[in-house]
Amino acid sequence: MPLTGQPVRTLSLAIVAASSAALLLAMPRPALAQTPQDPPPAAAPRALPLLTTADLVAQSSGSGNGKKKSKPIFDYKDKPTFHLGPADISPKARVQFDSRHSQAAVADIEDQQGDVARQRIGVEGVVAKAVDFQVERELDDPNDPWRDVYVNVSKFEFAQVQYGKFKLPFGLEENTGAPNLDFVYRALVSNTLAPGRDRGVMFHGRALDKSIIYDYGVFDHDGRNAFSNNPLRVYGDQTKVFHGAVRPLRFMKLKQIRDAEIGGSWATTNLAEGLPGIRGRTVLGQTFFSANYPVNGERKRVGFEARWHPGPATIQGEYIKMTEERLGLSVEDGPLSPLQSIGWYVQGAYVITGDEKADGLTSPKRPFLQGGIGACVAVLLLWAGFAVAVSWWGADIRALLGGGTIEFLPLRLVAYLLAGGMVVGSGGGLAAARHAG
Repeated sequence: MPLTGQPVRTLSLAIVAASSAALLLAMPRPALAQTPQDPPPAAAPRALPLLTTADLVAQSSGSGNGKKKSKPIFDYKDKPTFHLGPADISPKARVQFDSRHSQAAVADIEDQQGDVARQRIGVEGVVAKAVDFQVERELDDPNDPWRDVYVNVSKFEFAQVQYGKFKLPFGLEENTGAPNLDFVYRALVSNTLAPGRDRGVMFHGRALDKSIIYDYGVFDHDGRNAFSNNPLRVYGDQTKVFHGAVRPLRFMKLKQIRDAEIGGSWATTNLAEGLPGIRGRTVLGQTFFSANYPVNGERKRVGFEARWHPGPATIQGEYIKMTEERLGLSVEDGPLSPLQSIGWYVQGAYVITGDEKADGLTSPKRPFLQGGIGACVAVLLLWAGFAVAVSWWGADIRALLGGGTIEFLPLRLVAYLLAGGMVVGSGGGLAAARHAG
């Protein structure tokens, strides 16, 4: 039967007493009989905490004491950069000199509306890794000196907002910076039919590891390329632009095909009655189509593009069609058939030093004077065409200039020697043919 009451309390006290006596007997004898004359026992050495490799690295960098390593005010890795608090600011400058010789008359390059950087300075930067900005000014253009002047909220790559003056998101080559062009100049279709720069706001982003690209913007006008100093010529008012592109092979393991990209663009604006400001010019600056046909109504652009960088090679092409309405311009105040301008090109290039074209060439893998010779690009081929078609009272009149001809072979040999994309030399030849049909 279970034990209860007084016997249980007595048994518990006996167990506690026996345990205490056993502990006292187990203790060493000197500990029980110390005298004041005995020297105090030596303190046991304290165990040191174990340090990991990460702790040693942190102590060597100065962060072990809770102090964060200060960032230098200036450094030059890929480009010169000043670090001012949360802002990283990089100044930049670009200078280009041209020497052109031809048996035909050569127009002054300043008379062209193309985006050619002759003496350009600027600054770009990032604030708190959330807002980037850029300011560029052309020193050799008194009429329109400001180029890219914008602020872009880039905290989230898939949803960004940009405001200021910059290029409309239309045209693959038109939106490629001059230092990254494979040719000395852009194709005529890019300089003529793509809009260029204007002031506006744009919503854009990159999603799914940049396999989906989108841009949508609203601008004051339809770009610098459509503007003319002639007051008799008209250009677009508020312009809406959309651009989208996909890289369908982005998640493939083979690197040579992951960069393949296809896309399209669309832009629309309205024109007042008058002569259009867009005109066709040769690479030497001579006007071959003045567009002396009155327009009135909507100006619409549609473009398709494709680009692929297989290793050190690059292949890209583009097609642009622009349609301008001519409402109320017939003898009976009815609409005439729209004015259509069509252009396209296909080009290829190869990096003869073996650098990957998809990685960009602004920072060569083997820089000059650092165990290498930099990066060098040789252009293989440009095949381009440009056509303007006009329908007048039901009778088609078509002028085809430069269509199906090899314009450049080869055109450019350019070297990127140091980090930052320093272009040290370029040159080329032009072989153009013209026929009408």
